[in-house]
Amino acid sequence: MAGAYVIIRALPGAEKQVIEQVTEIPNVISAEGVYGDFDIVVRIEVPGNESLQPVLSKIRGVAGVRLTNTAFTVEGERRSGTGTDHLGAPSD
Repeated sequence: MAGAYVIIRALPGAEKQVIEQVTEIPNVISAEGVYGDFDIVVRIEVPGNESLQPVLSKIRGVAGVRLTNTAFTVEGERRSGTGTDHLGAPSD
């Protein structure tokens, strides 16, 4: 499964709106607001050898997205901790 983290800088005041719109895009696993140089971190996954590009294009097209930076994950090098959050247990 191909995956990536998309780090978004949103227009001021548009963070919640961007999170709501991004989470409606197929293959978006999660999106959450963060403090720092960027405003939102989005986790995406696509099955098999499908391209991430269509998902990335949809994210970049969301109103209020000013800038994105994408970090592609390394296959087989992901583990979740034992904790859960308000969304439930980790997906892996």
